[in-house]
Amino acid sequence: MSADDDDFDRALAEFVADFKARHPHHYDGSLRANLGSAGSLQEAGTSGLSRDEEEFLHGKCHLLAVALNELTNIPLGAYLDEAWVETRDGHVEMTVLVHAFVVDGDEAIDIRGRVPLEDVLEEFDFSEPWFVNPSVPDLVSLGEGRKKIGKKNPRYVEALRHAEALAERLQLPRAGGPPGMSVDR
Repeated sequence: MSADDDDFDRALAEFVADFKARHPHHYDGSLRANLGSAGSLQEAGTSGLSRDEEEFLHGKCHLLAVALNELTNIPLGAYLDEAWVETRDGHVEMTVLVHAFVVDGDEAIDIRGRVPLEDVLEEFDFSEPWFVNPSVPDLVSLGEGRKKIGKKNPRYVEALRHAEALAERLQLPRAGGPPGMSVDR
């Protein structure tokens, strides 16, 4: 192994240790849990949000986006990036979710409210993100590691509560049809 490899491994280990220390609620032992937050190194509470709301900016953004989509039929949007992730078998490069939201024209809507699309990533650390309009199952899969989450799952119930308050505050139109396919009935 070369000195460059050692330097890279050391830098990666420091990054992982820092991420674990700063975001214990995002870490499940493999750095795969809540991949939606893998690109984020933002300290909780520094964005003017409550700690509860902060989790819907860094860690549970995919659940809030799905809930907003369910309530309003506003299309989903997300930024993805490539990141080195620690697994049981070592480090692998994989696509991670940097941030998820709904898209209304040229604005993203997330826990902060309406944010211009060009500014939505200001609170995130990333390399070369790209924008996608994911399907609900794909977004849930990126954030949860599985295609569906139950409607009675406490994390989804909490996201729905925040989405309802946000939709009310922003006076977003409500969807008239049945909910999407993101949650098991």
